[in-house]
Amino acid sequence: MIGADVEVPCLDGRTRRYVDLDYAASTPAMAGVWAAVEEFMPWSSSVHRGSGYKSRLATAAYEGARGVVAEFVGARDGTVVLVRNTTEAINVLSAALPAGSRVLSTAAEHHANMLPWRRHDVTVLPIADSAWELVERCEHALRVAQPRIDLVAVTGASNVTGEVWPLGAIADLAHQHGAQLFVDAGFIFVEPNVRGITPSYEEKRFDDDSKRGQWRLIASGDAREGSVLIHQDADVFVTRPEAGQTLRHDLAPGRRAYVHVVRGEVRVNGRKLSSGDALKVERENLITLDEAREAEVLLFDLP
Repeated sequence: MIGADVEVPCLDGRTRRYVDLDYAASTPAMAGVWAAVEEFMPWSSSVHRGSGYKSRLATAAYEGARGVVAEFVGARDGTVVLVRNTTEAINVLSAALPAGSRVLSTAAEHHANMLPWRRHDVTVLPIADSAWELVERCEHALRVAQPRIDLVAVTGASNVTGEVWPLGAIADLAHQHGAQLFVDAGFIFVEPNVRGITPSYEEKRFDDDSKRGQWRLIASGDAREGSVLIHQDADVFVTRPEAGQTLRHDLAPGRRAYVHVVRGEVRVNGRKLSSGDALKVERENLITLDEAREAEVLLFDLP
């Protein structure tokens, strides 16, 4: 992240590394994104409003981005609307819906996926105790709604409860009952490596002892070691390293990793991270955790 090492003055006169508590619409740019923007800046010009070389080049780049996004989300035959952030995307969609559209959402949404729907006829499901319960409540609400629900609006991973919702099952229910599905996938998303699969969902609880002082596999492409199945050549681990312990994870050649600190403090490959911080690792073959203080860490081993 750009600015991850910025220090700011505090009330006690000392400077400390800045901790950004709002990683939603105001998420700092990733270094790779900034590098791409900086590389293109000399060619930046008006889009769809000029006939000069730079204008035509900027227009081609802008339109080409639609294809890249469509390919990434699997919307090859759909329409891509480019916006500045998730909040703007939701506001644009809400404003485009016919007045009085019936929307089904949940209390686990953040405000950007909650407030815009108030201009319509919105039903908000209470926070569920489990993914299974959320699916059951969605099914009931869709089945008894008169007239029917037009749109189901949910987040991919709640920044209220920290849970990842079973989007495949929710999508299947929405489509069975004639509703469209809107997903705010801005928080977490693992792109599947197959298309057209039957929607499904799975929920498991992993006890604290299985995470303490070791890597616990919680999701994988082959469901090994009791992990949840995901349709991708990826492994997701969680750990709660003990004080004074050093944990290592080997990365195979060509693999990369994403490390997210859920809580506490820890050093990852020599870099100190705290709750909410994340680190992307490429062109390295080893992930090392040490100097942990009441930490819980997620590790995504990615292709």
